Amino acid sequence: MNSENAFKKLGQKLMNGEITPEEHVKEYNKLLREMAEKYDSQWRPHEHI
Repeated sequence: MNSENAFKKLGQKLMNGEITPEEHVKEYNKLLREMAEKYDSQWRPHEHI
C-alpha cells in the first residue's frame, strides 16, 4: 500500500467513527515516522569524493 492510500484509509476510518481523533493522531504520526525512516537515507548529507 502506498503512503497516500494509507493516509486516505486512516482519514476514512476517522470519518466512519471507527477510530477516535486521538487514535487518528497517533496513527498519522506513526505513518509519518515510517515514511521518514523509509526515505531518510536519501536526504542525509553526503560527501562527494
